[in-house]
Amino acid sequence: MIPDITVQRLRRLRAEGFSLRKISSTTGVSVNTIRSYLSQPNKGLVPKPTQFRKSRLDAIPREDYESMYSACRGNYAALALAFALFMKEKGNPDFSISRSAVRRYSLSRYPDLKQPAPEPAPFFVEPGQQLQIDFVECRFQFTGDAQPSKIKVFEAIYSYSRRAFILICPDLSQKSWLTGIVRCLSKWGIPRQILCDNDAGLVRRGIHPGKAKFNPRFCWLCDSIGVNPKACRPLTPRTKGRVERFGGTLKSNAIAVAQALINSSSGREIRTNEQLQEFVDEWLVLTAKQLRFLHHDGKTKASEDELYEIERKFLLFPEKLSSLLNVSTYPIHVSAHGSVYLHGLRFLLTRHANQDLEVTFRADGAFFITTQSGTPVFQSQIPDENLSKYRWNDRPPQASQYTEIPAQTQPETDPYLEYVKQLLLEE
Repeated sequence: MIPDITVQRLRRLRAEGFSLRKISSTTGVSVNTIRSYLSQPNKGLVPKPTQFRKSRLDAIPREDYESMYSACRGNYAALALAFALFMKEKGNPDFSISRSAVRRYSLSRYPDLKQPAPEPAPFFVEPGQQLQIDFVECRFQFTGDAQPSKIKVFEAIYSYSRRAFILICPDLSQKSWLTGIVRCLSKWGIPRQILCDNDAGLVRRGIHPGKAKFNPRFCWLCDSIGVNPKACRPLTPRTKGRVERFGGTLKSNAIAVAQALINSSSGREIRTNEQLQEFVDEWLVLTAKQLRFLHHDGKTKASEDELYEIERKFLLFPEKLSSLLNVSTYPIHVSAHGSVYLHGLRFLLTRHANQDLEVTFRADGAFFITTQSGTPVFQSQIPDENLSKYRWNDRPPQASQYTEIPAQTQPETDPYLEYVKQLLLEE
C-alpha cells in the first residue's frame, strides 16, 4: 500500500497526459501498481479484514476464555497456567503456552476484554486535619565534587493547603524524623493528625493485620502536643499521595534546577547541605505563589499561599509551643550500680545496670528514657532550678541526692498534655 499523497499524484499525472512508464520513472512506483490504483479509485480506502494466524488458544471456547480472564483479573501469567490446566482436563496434557503468547492473543482476538481500572477514590481533608510526612533520597553533585552524593530529605505536606516543609538531614535516624517534625510544626502550626510512613523510627509494627504500634518516643512527642499519629497502609504509597507526589516534584524540579544552575556558568555554588537547604527554601517560596490547586469548593483554584491562609485558622499555635517542641536526644550509660545523672539529679535504674540507654529532653525539662530499641524505661520532669543550674549530664553535688525509680512506677502525666487537649476541644 502506497501513501495517499502518492496515489493522488499518480492520478494527477495521468490526467495531465503522462504515460504509465513516464509516471513510473517520475514517482518510482511500478507500472503494474500504477495501473492497479488508477483502475480501482477506492483501493487502499476499504480496510481488509485482519488475518489471524492459527493459535493453540483457538481450542478454548470464547465463554470459557472470558470467564477465566475475568477470574484472573487479566493476569497473563495466571491465565497461561489456567489455560494449561484447562487443556489438561480436556485431554491435552502436553499443552503449554507462554505469558507473552497469551497477552498477544488476548489483545488481538479479545481487545474489548480488558479489566477496567478502578476509579480513584476522591481524597478530601478538612483544613488543619492532616500533615503527611516522609523521607526521600536524592542524588546531588555538590560544587567541586567528582561524583554525586546521596542526600536524605525530610518532607512534610499539609494535606489541605499543600503547604510544604523540607529539611535536609544527615541520615534516616529517628532523631532526623523527630527534628523534621518539630521544625515543621514550630514553623507552620500543629494539625490534628500526622500521617507517617512505617519507618522503624516511628512505627514498630505496621497496621496490617492489626492496629499500628507506634514507637514510644514518637508517641511521647505526639501526646505532648495533642496530635493523633496515623500510619499509612504498608507497601501502599498512595495512602499518603500528597507527600509522595511532592517527593517526585522535589527531585525533578528543585534538585534538578539546583544542579542545572551549578553546572552552568551562572556562578551559583552549592558546596554544603546548608547551602542546598537555602536554595530549596527559596524554591518553596517561589512555587507557593505559582502553583494552583483546586479549592475545597471543587470549582475554583487557589495558590498554596491562599489555601494556607485558610488552613492557618484551624492549626494550633500554643503559647508554650517552643518549649513543647524543642527536643534533644542523648545516649546515656547506666553504671554498674544502676546510676544515671541528669541535670544534677541521680536516678537509680537498678534493673538496667551496665546498659546503654537513650534520653530525650524537652526544653521545659520533661524527659523520656528508653532502651536503644525504643522500649520505654521512665518518663519524668526535671525541676526548673536544676535546668538553670546544671548541664544535662552533670552529677549532683552530693552523692546522696538521687531519685530511685521502682520497677512498676507509672510515668508521670505530661504537664502540658491536658492543656493542649483542651485547646483541641475548644477548636
